[in-house]
Amino acid sequence: MKKIIFLVILASFLFCSRAGAYYKQVFTVTNNSGYPLSQYQTAVTITPSLTSFWANVSSDGSDIRFRDQNANDLPCYIDAWNYAGQLAVIYVKLISLGGGASAELDMFYGSSGYPNLLGGSRTFDFYDDFSSATLNNNLWSAAAPSNWKLSGTGTLTCTSTSRVTSVPVFSTTASYGFVFETKVRSITLPANGMTLMGCHLSTINTITYLHNPTTDYRKIDGAGYVSMGTAAPTNVDLLAGIICRKDGTYKLYTQNYATGSPYITYDSGAAVKNVSNMPIMIGQKADDTNIGQSCSVVWDWIRVRKTVSTDAEPSLASGALSQIMSASGQIASYSTGIEGVQISVSKASSSYTYSTQSGVGGNYRPFFDSAGVFTINFSKAGYYFLPASLTVNFDNTADVVLPAVQAFPVIAEALKQSGNVFTPLSTDARYNNIKFTITDNAAGELLELKVFNSSGGYIRDVTTGSTTEISWDGRDNLGNLLPGGIYLFKLTAGAVLKKKGIVTLIK
Repeated sequence: MKKIIFLVILASFLFCSRAGAYYKQVFTVTNNSGYPLSQYQTAVTITPSLTSFWANVSSDGSDIRFRDQNANDLPCYIDAWNYAGQLAVIYVKLISLGGGASAELDMFYGSSGYPNLLGGSRTFDFYDDFSSATLNNNLWSAAAPSNWKLSGTGTLTCTSTSRVTSVPVFSTTASYGFVFETKVRSITLPANGMTLMGCHLSTINTITYLHNPTTDYRKIDGAGYVSMGTAAPTNVDLLAGIICRKDGTYKLYTQNYATGSPYITYDSGAAVKNVSNMPIMIGQKADDTNIGQSCSVVWDWIRVRKTVSTDAEPSLASGALSQIMSASGQIASYSTGIEGVQISVSKASSSYTYSTQSGVGGNYRPFFDSAGVFTINFSKAGYYFLPASLTVNFDNTADVVLPAVQAFPVIAEALKQSGNVFTPLSTDARYNNIKFTITDNAAGELLELKVFNSSGGYIRDVTTGSTTEISWDGRDNLGNLLPGGIYLFKLTAGAVLKKKGIVTLIK
């Protein structure tokens, strides 16, 4: 096969203006409980005292990302963001933290040069913002689907009292309990009330918050409904929640979503309710009475996160702040002469990875945390490129020239016709995903695709609103691009298996 050689030149490093500056704020996170925490969501509160942050962060927070001390990128979710008032609360999902241990937590901001892992579904144990056109069958089961309406813009409305329960179930452990929370508004309540949030297996195994026109109630297991003295207001956005702690105590509450002002708070003193393999439940009463009453109650999102007792939540202390992109820490531009090349940069013995794509003569500006030897990888639909390397020296302001990069052309159409083979790095939509099409779906069931690695480990679940076609983009459930190799798949329509086999991902 004929070799085609392209010379890639990266121009001189440029001095960075304040708009392009890049910062790292170090925190120390301490596990105040005696239990090891795994995949734990801890809150990072940022106040006006962190002046450099507010002076340099993007106004919408989109440039924020977090890493642990082992350079692992961490999922995070912006729970509250007041740029004008300089107050933010961000949940970060820690990989692990031993009982009583402390670890470094790094927050980066000031540049969009890095990918981040912002998102509720990545961060929480359960999250749905109801942004899809239909109820997600992987998350929910509805007893009377016609009573539940999705707006298509992020709300779920109940029009007649019935029940929706989550497919995932939850169990407290010796290390942690759970917080079940929702943003919800009652426009018109049914006469006998609506369950805003609950965990429910049966009428005698339940913990629920019932919002009633006159008095809100709680129900625990087989006992009857108990009044909580007053009712949260209607036509107001509420934060409604239930905390089921690991010691069996619990708390039910509603508060004004915008201001945080409390309406109802009931905190049990006795250890009487552990969550054990229980799903979330919203809608009808937990005693299965007064079903079918007219109403209009709107849920905006629902999430589940881990918790330990209030006085043992992980704490953070602010540490060093540094500007980690200097004059020689930014590559200014490149010119390849190849249209539509995608480029990624990785550093040996670390997880630093940067990627971009551009046409002829486009700008490519990765940012580097530290000096070292970085590998530049080039890709394009129909080509394999040999990687080139670059040494980044923060004291070197001279031009940097990469060695020649060799590209091995591959006939794109042959790649497409060679079976279930695709290359997700391609800029050509014909080749950057793998599509599966079926014609034998007389029942009109929605399609679901499950992807596994070659050892059978589950890595991705794809659902679609289509009854005939579904595709996979080569990423796992966290959005990470997977390495090249062989992957297994299973395609179902409803409960019926339609296809199974292997796909080959080329990078």
